[in-house]
Amino acid sequence: MAHKLVYISVDRLDALKLGKGILTDKELAERVGVYPSYIHKVKAQGRCRLATAERLAKVLGWGFVERSPAAKGGTFARVEPYELPTLEECHAAHELERGRGPGDAEALPGPGPSTAKPPAPDLERTVLEFISRPVPEKWNYYGKRDRRLFWHGLAADPTTAARMHLFPRDRVCAAEVWHEALGRPVESMTRKDAKQINAIIAAAPGWEMATDPIRMGPYGKPRGFVRVGHSKRNRRD
Repeated sequence: MAHKLVYISVDRLDALKLGKGILTDKELAERVGVYPSYIHKVKAQGRCRLATAERLAKVLGWGFVERSPAAKGGTFARVEPYELPTLEECHAAHELERGRGPGDAEALPGPGPSTAKPPAPDLERTVLEFISRPVPEKWNYYGKRDRRLFWHGLAADPTTAARMHLFPRDRVCAAEVWHEALGRPVESMTRKDAKQINAIIAAAPGWEMATDPIRMGPYGKPRGFVRVGHSKRNRRD
């Protein structure tokens, strides 16, 4: 008898894993009750048995599923897309959860379909909050996808930070704020947008315009800022 297979999104699975404060596949395997090698196999193939999906769902929820067997026949039911929330949406969700925002906490914006709309972002508050957040030591080597996964996991479960080695960021640029804090495509940022974000960072205590071009992670070497007192040696990387 053929086993029913469930097709999964590895990106969604990783996002949900971080959202639960699970940092490694080994830890996920322990919670699900399988060997780590099996989790690696599932992620490599992009599918698993229905029984395995049910065990994963008890830990992560069903957001990682793309297609699952229908109740009858061999057809599949397609699951609604799962989008990572932006930093602003996560902030709004936590405000609502604490009873400080409009609406009620049962309709929080975040993973999966939601009809709730977060309050309009306050750009200055968002930028200042974003540049003050600590980041992993090798942050400059993180790609855009890895950064979004990190922010999602940290925002969904703040206790995750206590289990990671985080440090004050030493550099930032407008494109990073635009894409990671506001959740918008880098190519959609106009010169006016960049100028507005740069003005907020320039006025923030402890930051100064970089005198030499330095790499800003996946954003290349745009005009950017460094933390005051950051050594020249580190600015070359």
